[in-house]
Amino acid sequence: MSNIAKDLCRVIRLQPSVYYQGQMVPRPDGSLEPVDNNIFISFFGREWNRKEKSIRVDFNQNVSIEHEVITERSNYNYLNAYVKKADGTYNSYGQQWTINDKNEVVDMYTYRGDGHELPKQRLVKSVFYDEAPSNGEIKSQITKDSTVINLYFNQHSLMKLVLNDLVEVWYMDKNYHGYIADRCFTEVEGGITTDRLLFVEGLNDL
Repeated sequence: MSNIAKDLCRVIRLQPSVYYQGQMVPRPDGSLEPVDNNIFISFFGREWNRKEKSIRVDFNQNVSIEHEVITERSNYNYLNAYVKKADGTYNSYGQQWTINDKNEVVDMYTYRGDGHELPKQRLVKSVFYDEAPSNGEIKSQITKDSTVINLYFNQHSLMKLVLNDLVEVWYMDKNYHGYIADRCFTEVEGGITTDRLLFVEGLNDL
C-alpha cells in the first residue's frame, strides 16, 4: 500500500498531509486523556499555498542523480502496422501512427500539420495485426518509458527547503520541476551534521 501511495503522489503531484483530530477529557488526577482519536490524511495541490521555489545547486552541495524507471515501455516513437485483410493476407503498405508532444495519437495518413509537434527522429516499429489497433494499443507500443529523476543534495544555505516544498532546481545547465520528498541528517567525523534532501522530479510522460 505504501508503494501505491508513493506512485499515486508522483503521478497526480498532490502531496499528503497528515493531521490529528481528537477530544481530550480530564482524568481523576487532573491530567487529560485522549478519546475518539482519529488520524486523517489529506491531499493538497499546488493551489494550497505551495509556491514553487527556484534554486541553483552546485558541486559544493554534493549532488547525486538517480534515474528511476516507473513503467517500462518502448524506445520506438512510430508504429507501422500491417492489418490482415478479409482474405487472410496483409496490405502491402502499413498504416503509420506516432504520438505528439501532447501525448496524443496521430494518424500519419490524415495528418496535415508541419510536424513541429512530432518526434524529430523516426524510430519505427513494425507490427502485424489481425484487426486495426486501438489508440491504447498504439500507445502501448510506442510510448516512452515513464521515469522520475531523483536529485540528492545538501540543504541549500541561502534558501532552507522543507518536506513537500515545490522546487525548480537548476543544476549543470538543466532545470527540474518537482518537490522535496525526504530529508535526512547524517553525521561525519568530528560531529558535523549534514542536512541532506531528496528532490523528486515528476513523471515525464503522464
